[in-house]
Amino acid sequence: MAPELQFNLCKLMAQKDGEEWKNMSEQMCSPHPRTLEHEGLSLAPMNRARMHEYFRCFIPDPGLFLDPAECRPFSYDAAWVDAFFDARQRRGDCVFFAILLEGAVIGDVGIKHVDPERASGELTIHLTHDGVKNRGFGTWAEGRMLEYAFEHLKLQTVTADAVLTNGRSQHVLEKLGFHQSGEDESFRYYQLKREDFI
Repeated sequence: MAPELQFNLCKLMAQKDGEEWKNMSEQMCSPHPRTLEHEGLSLAPMNRARMHEYFRCFIPDPGLFLDPAECRPFSYDAAWVDAFFDARQRRGDCVFFAILLEGAVIGDVGIKHVDPERASGELTIHLTHDGVKNRGFGTWAEGRMLEYAFEHLKLQTVTADAVLTNGRSQHVLEKLGFHQSGEDESFRYYQLKREDFI
């Protein structure tokens, strides 16, 4: 299946719920069930309800800012979340999953900026708060997302970035096999080829 067609199918699936998602997942785009669940962790297509659950628990992390003083408190606003979700759904170059721990949403992981011609995309992840960080959850989710990108979206290259001061994110990316490809005054950039995926 051509990458662009496969990607469009997966994007469509991410909008589905319940039994409809289950039926479609048995066709092509779903990762193998064994790669989706591990010791209470699972991935599920990010839908509107899960997006609201994510932001109800979301606490901004100063470590994701080059200048921590730029980090501002977040107040849950249902209308804002709806607008955010709708804007993401209108994009034609991304697929996102919710990270679940015992069924509760603890994060958001995905591949954005998918370029079918170059067979490339960018890994992105956000966890809801510090209580679910430094426990291996994000590393597991990113690993599953990379499997999905290489095996199901048929990408050849996945990129990522991390704020220069965020050593934790840099360590996770390097642990997953990413190699540094560049750096500027704000970010360190990484790249992972399909053949190098651990």
